[in-house]
Amino acid sequence: MFECIAGEHNDWRKHMTGLKTLMSVVPPQEHRRSAEQAGWILSRHIRVPFGLWNGLVNLDTHATEQTLSTDAVDDLRLETDMLHIYGRVPEILQHGESVRQLGRKAKADVVANVLEELVAASAVLHKAFGYMYYCDSISPYRTAPTDCFTGSLTRMQTDQSVFPHAHSFEDTFTAMQHVYYWMCLLALQIMHLDIRAAVGKKAYPFEYDFCGLGIDTQTRVADDCADNLCMSLPYMSLPTQGFIGLMCCAAPIELAAKWYARKGNVSKLKWCRGAADALKSRGFIEIHTG
Repeated sequence: MFECIAGEHNDWRKHMTGLKTLMSVVPPQEHRRSAEQAGWILSRHIRVPFGLWNGLVNLDTHATEQTLSTDAVDDLRLETDMLHIYGRVPEILQHGESVRQLGRKAKADVVANVLEELVAASAVLHKAFGYMYYCDSISPYRTAPTDCFTGSLTRMQTDQSVFPHAHSFEDTFTAMQHVYYWMCLLALQIMHLDIRAAVGKKAYPFEYDFCGLGIDTQTRVADDCADNLCMSLPYMSLPTQGFIGLMCCAAPIELAAKWYARKGNVSKLKWCRGAADALKSRGFIEIHTG
């Protein structure tokens, strides 16, 4: 039904008032079911693969036995749909999680294979996303002071000194293309660091410390991704983005908060909790922020 009445690119905004009115009479126990239905809407209209949120934030997905090697990066067709690549990342994270759970019992060759997958996935994301910019199939974001985002829900209820600037996008679809790129990269970095800590020095390939994948480098990349996610939220929570824009904020907040809690970054974790509280004030289900 939603697809039929919202055929134009921005017509969905005209129906948000009615949809929010319907949701206001939904019992609290039905909120999760409503969220699942909303995920289906997002997958159709914002072109987000269904289940990607759980796959990146909660590692909740079904992994196949198919693996991704660094050789596959060179063979990648540049016009490969980013949605296909996004869909592979949760599977790779599942492969990594199985090794992380083995800990020091994991064999060196198994660890090396999974780490190759994680590195290859990051390279594929960089290559494919860069090609989208090269072909002008996606508009670049702009950075502006948070004061420019008048009425933004997260801007009003968070400490603006933590992120004095924010990202502005052409539309919600463009914002989500960037957000899921950063989410995938952040999740891959977190998994790599988790495996490194779990398997110990005997199973972790020492070569990774000398090819740009040391702890400091991976931590810096993860910091940048988490910061970019948070700096995207003021735009996504603008009144003009409607309820769908707010819904799209939930998963980025959770993943960024997960990283800041791990790092012990109190100020940015507090910022994420403020943003989560802002969403909860609009009737969202529980958002976990560490």
